[in-house]
Amino acid sequence: NLGKKQAESVITISLARLLKSLSLNNIEDWYEGTWLFHQNGALPLSSASVSRLLADIGEKRLQDKLASHLIDKLKSKRTILYDITSVSSYSELIRLLEWGYNRDNLDLPQINLSVILDKEEGIPLSYEIYPGSINDVVTLQNTMKKIRLMGVSDYTIVLDRGFFSIGNVELLLENQTDFIMAIPERYEAVEKIVSSMIKAIEKPRYLKKFNDEILFVKEVEIKIGNKQIKAFCYYNPARAQQERDSFYKRLFNIKEQIEKLKPDRGIRRKIEDIIRGLEKYFFIQVNQEVVTAQIKEKAVARRLNRKGIYLIAYHGNYSWDTCLASYKEKELIERSFDILKNDLEFTTPHIHKDITLKGLMFICFIALIIRMKIMNVLKKADLLKTYSFEKMIIQLKKLNAIAMDN
Repeated sequence: NLGKKQAESVITISLARLLKSLSLNNIEDWYEGTWLFHQNGALPLSSASVSRLLADIGEKRLQDKLASHLIDKLKSKRTILYDITSVSSYSELIRLLEWGYNRDNLDLPQINLSVILDKEEGIPLSYEIYPGSINDVVTLQNTMKKIRLMGVSDYTIVLDRGFFSIGNVELLLENQTDFIMAIPERYEAVEKIVSSMIKAIEKPRYLKKFNDEILFVKEVEIKIGNKQIKAFCYYNPARAQQERDSFYKRLFNIKEQIEKLKPDRGIRRKIEDIIRGLEKYFFIQVNQEVVTAQIKEKAVARRLNRKGIYLIAYHGNYSWDTCLASYKEKELIERSFDILKNDLEFTTPHIHKDITLKGLMFICFIALIIRMKIMNVLKKADLLKTYSFEKMIIQLKKLNAIAMDN
């Protein structure tokens, strides 16, 4: 779908974003000082040419063909990590930008970006851009359709607790899709299990070890809607103590700040600003001379009893350690979002057309694949302790090619 010069331009722009985080205006000047220029000759990399190329890419949906090519190379059963993030922009001309739940807490309209990533290879396979108001349930439905259309039927999808809902669980089960997904505590059935586990789980028969981490693990079943699903309940004593210490520090700091306030006309607003989100743990008294903040012991005890306990639901033939290891690997996709939005400077892009934005996303996605593949190679070679990606690039910059007249 792209001519030879266009394809070479795509790789060049991707490398410029990856290695230098260059703006689109400066790529042509950088390119002329690289070995790529000696290898490929002049390319259409002026600002106007790059804009036309991005628009052309955006209209052709090249990400679908790229995803099919990558998946075709990975024939065996796959574990797929899936997540969604928000990308905000100041542009007033991009129609995809809409107000919605902004995961970066930015007061800007956004697009939603979903990514699927192959756990074994450690590289992203596909992405999709949605209008900012589209919710996570719809994006999951569309992603499962897309995976199936790309010829993948035997896979496991790993999801964060944000995707856990009765609708999503039913969707996954009806499609007979294996999944591993953390469970939030907002469901009554989950609250009952967590409450029953507080005293029942910390027993020698449930004792396990995971990467030098002491855990207590018990298999449970939970009824969500009309479906019965299996889950592992994990209790981490060390994590529980850390969370308790952190919570007590927050309570103490809030109490200290409130009791330093002077009881004036704006006192209630000041207290609300300090205590926000933790109102149910305090009893506040304000008189003419002093403000007192009393911590509610029973409310605190109820919260702290649940610290260190979490549940991971699954469908398929999985052990407690397989579920935990797969779920912990979701940091791969979180890292990919971090790279995409920070290192590749995709956050708040100053692009003014939908198709140009889609083209830029494709360029950044190519750069992301290259970077994560390199990082995976470093990991397998046990070099990540010595070399970060940035440090490796600094070392490679010491290499120079000299072209002689003959």
